[in-house]
Amino acid sequence: MLRARLARLHARRLSRASQPTLEYLNVYRDTMADLEALDSAEPETVAAFFAAAVLPLRRAYAWAVPSHEALGAIAEASPRGVVEIGAGTGYWAYELRDRGVSVEAYDIAPVHLDLHNGYHHLGDGGNALPWFDVQAGGAEAAAAHSERTLLLCWPPGGDSMAEECLDAYKGDTVVYVGEREEQIALPLGATRECGASASRRFQEMLAEHFQLSRTIAIPTWGYNCDDLTIWTRRDATPPCVTHGHADVHVCKL
Repeated sequence: MLRARLARLHARRLSRASQPTLEYLNVYRDTMADLEALDSAEPETVAAFFAAAVLPLRRAYAWAVPSHEALGAIAEASPRGVVEIGAGTGYWAYELRDRGVSVEAYDIAPVHLDLHNGYHHLGDGGNALPWFDVQAGGAEAAAAHSERTLLLCWPPGGDSMAEECLDAYKGDTVVYVGEREEQIALPLGATRECGASASRRFQEMLAEHFQLSRTIAIPTWGYNCDDLTIWTRRDATPPCVTHGHADVHVCKL
């Protein structure tokens, strides 16, 4: 049933209107409406709903739900494009490309190449369908595209992947989508004291070498406290814009 629905969505991508519609956001809203309509608010019922309805969506699309504001903020912060590591199905990359952003997306187990991607596997149906041409790669790709904004969307919790990417990346702008230690609420079900995505070490590295420049709320699934944050390297040189002649520069401070 789910596989058939995903196949229909895949076909719809080929005939999609020029104005981005954010399919995942619409599905998220419908799903949350279904949750509110549940007759029972018992924890077991809610847990069963998330397992049956929400988890397959996160595997089929992405672990975080993008909004128009979030995607617009990434585009604004990325004049030289985006490199996304841990891109999964490539859904965020797909939506960014629809907004005119140049994107290079990588994952150590691209869903169209790897037989079993643990984060985007749909059981007997195999991996979710790809939304974008995600290439095989990890931290080394972040190092190779340091002119671009580094996008990390829900890097694995308790894993060193995000740390390795941040250490390898020599660029100036990082977009992190996930939970942060100061945002989580343990009673709501966050599984680690630093959040369910990335690691405490990653968050420490991010705060040490980069300065938080913007925070944007995104749709959440209720048991997570994720958001989108944009970080600028602390020793970054302010970008300059040339006006008229090559020797006339106006720096944006």
